[in-house]
Amino acid sequence: MIIISVNNNNFLDIKKIAEIAHINGNPLSWFETIYSDANGQIEGIPWANLIPNPNLLSWINAQKDNYFKNKKALIIGCGLGDDAIALSKLGMDVYAFDISETCIKWCQNRFPNSDVQWFVYNLLELPNSWKNNFDLVVEVHILQAVHSKIRNKLAKALSPLVSQDGNLICIGRKRSENDNALNPSGPPWPLKKSWLKDQIEDLNLIEYQITDNTNPSRIINMENQRYIAIFKKNK
Repeated sequence: MIIISVNNNNFLDIKKIAEIAHINGNPLSWFETIYSDANGQIEGIPWANLIPNPNLLSWINAQKDNYFKNKKALIIGCGLGDDAIALSKLGMDVYAFDISETCIKWCQNRFPNSDVQWFVYNLLELPNSWKNNFDLVVEVHILQAVHSKIRNKLAKALSPLVSQDGNLICIGRKRSENDNALNPSGPPWPLKKSWLKDQIEDLNLIEYQITDNTNPSRIINMENQRYIAIFKKNK
């Protein structure tokens, strides 16, 4: 596992880049800025640890082996691809996309022999053929990384991707239900359980756990608590 420290100035730079993108009317463009500016150096990607998300792995380990065989998964905002590769190794047919073209090229270079299908897409502009098409949809730290002005739209775009009896997994930083700050600073923006339930339409929240992220974090000054929310689409 590779852990790299991020100092206060670098963290503030990321927040500034994201705010500029929002002001310029393209609130998702800052992801490509981060990946392209990194110039192939992992040190430039503050959220990349080059391992699958620990909370996702915990959920995977709790499932029966036959859950994954011959099923289709979609990774939302796949980053450098470790979550996608983990599910592919379990026998899933994995689709993974990110809005950053540089990010996807990086994934292809890291895993040249993988069966994962990599795509450059915006969550709001996915192919119609992907609707109701995935047994498992995975969103890790994406909703919390986007401005509130677009976050609701992105959240509502998730449930249409899940097939009948399929699952959606959302993982992110937890925000207390008692936290009513009007303009919290971000990214990231921790999210409330009530917000998730309101925004993830047409799915049932069947499990919600809070974990303490004890791994050293490359994102500084954030609370350690994470949520893992499991939704299911019933017939």
